[in-house]
Amino acid sequence: MLASARRRAAAKGWDFNLTVEDVLIPAVCPVFGTPFHFGIGKTDQSPSLDRIDNTRGYVRGNVIVVSELANRM
Repeated sequence: MLASARRRAAAKGWDFNLTVEDVLIPAVCPVFGTPFHFGIGKTDQSPSLDRIDNTRGYVRGNVIVVSELANRM
């Protein structure tokens, strides 16, 4: 998840300063309250790194882990 965010940030010219310690994965999606599913492939219940303020990059204090479905919405 972190490596993918770093690649997206580099490709789009966004700031990136996250470390593993900055990305906390809760037990459930904070939007829907559903548990995350981990495994091979991306599903609607997979954890996904979302930027809170889309005018900023992947920087400390501007990301939250939500479900893939919540992030797409």
